[in-house]
Amino acid sequence: MQTSERINYIKKWILDYCKSMPKEAETLVVGISGGIDSSVTSTICALTGKKTIVVSMPIKQIKEQQELSLKHQDWLKNKFKNVESHLIILDNVF
Repeated sequence: MQTSERINYIKKWILDYCKSMPKEAETLVVGISGGIDSSVTSTICALTGKKTIVVSMPIKQIKEQQELSLKHQDWLKNKFKNVESHLIILDNVF
């Protein structure tokens, strides 16, 4: 299976899952860390066309890692009109 086929398969799965709910989900929320897993997941969610909220919640995060998360948030918002992002710093909570 080619990469584009895999992306379409996962995107369809997400949309089908949303439709299977008693009330279809209108929004997807994804926690992002700046790592590859959350970056790929959030990008595929954005590709569904559904409103996608990405949230970065650092807890005493290494500066470079946090910067990756913020760069990815900006990239998503510039590429997709359906993406909204939030930063919730949790240092004081923990």
